Amino acid sequence: MKYLVVAAVIAIVVFWLLRTGREKPRRTPEQPARRDPAASTAPETMIGCAECGTFVPASEAIMLGNQAFCCEEHRRRHVSS
Repeated sequence: MKYLVVAAVIAIVVFWLLRTGREKPRRTPEQPARRDPAASTAPETMIGCAECGTFVPASEAIMLGNQAFCCEEHRRRHVSS
């Protein structure tokens, strides 16, 4: 009887180890990020930096009068020269 209990415990442990070793984490299919269709319909205007000529989106440009700059450092450098 004692050997039967030991054999049952060993069988349960082996079964549990085999079962956990075979299970792979289930992945859910990745869903693409939802985008606002109105935001992606028109491209944004690009403006050239007056100091270095790099083009930046109009929403990110730093304006000084009618001149655009790609960063604050270039605006300061342009003003000081």
